[in-house]
Amino acid sequence: PGSPALVMYWRYDFDDRLLYTMVVGYNTNGYVAIGFSNASYSQMEEADIVMGYIDALTTTPCIRVMYSQFTVGAPSSPPTMFIRNPSVQRSGGATILRFERAFGANAHPAGIIPTPAEGATSRIIYAMQPAAVALNCSSTTFTGLYHGNNPHGSRLVNWLPPP
Repeated sequence: PGSPALVMYWRYDFDDRLLYTMVVGYNTNGYVAIGFSNASYSQMEEADIVMGYIDALTTTPCIRVMYSQFTVGAPSSPPTMFIRNPSVQRSGGATILRFERAFGANAHPAGIIPTPAEGATSRIIYAMQPAAVALNCSSTTFTGLYHGNNPHGSRLVNWLPPP
């Protein structure tokens, strides 16, 4: 087994104004999470977040859409971003989260995906937890979900495919 690693794949569909997203956490039994925010250089401020995991007690796939108003701490503000066709699964030692979202997706202003005319570049934040998550999908607590020193951070992403 290797070290935990998080990889994001996407398809930016300008015609349908959709972002098709797949986030893979390799060598993990825990959660993977991706957030969209242009408000911060490296933290969670004003981020629309999608988290996926398999509940270790019930084996139920869990997907949470959240909003973090602040730079640190558990997301606690009501979510507004809409996602479509979400799924999460475990396969070959990886946790795989898939979803689609509209560029706007009713997201907070900092989480809107820019169009090519607007530069098509924005910031994502990401986190994962390699340890299994034993937390009911409908729970509003974040006990045991803090990423700590596990892979997390932010990247500037140009959503367009290379020329």
